[in-house]
Amino acid sequence: MVRHYKRKRPRQWRDKDKRMALAVRMHAEGKSLREIAGELGVSSPQTIANDLKRWNAQQAAMPSNVVPLSKKVSKPAVQSDPPRGEIGHPDWTPTPIADRRK
Repeated sequence: MVRHYKRKRPRQWRDKDKRMALAVRMHAEGKSLREIAGELGVSSPQTIANDLKRWNAQQAAMPSNVVPLSKKVSKPAVQSDPPRGEIGHPDWTPTPIADRRK
């Protein structure tokens, strides 16, 4: 007896966190669960509802004073001074690297 199993589709979303973030962003724009599921290529709007539920649970569990590691925090640009602190000295010129080695 030969059984015929339904083949599984290749998984489109290997990273569920990316899908969840996109779903949250689209939901904030006012799109319905069905619209989001259609645009993200997910088989069921319930998957999107589960993603939104997981997002809310993560946000509630995270303390307000902690920044998640996944967010990119821009650091202020550091202003460096010329060597020896000579700011705007008129006769200061950088020496070529070849001259420094001698």
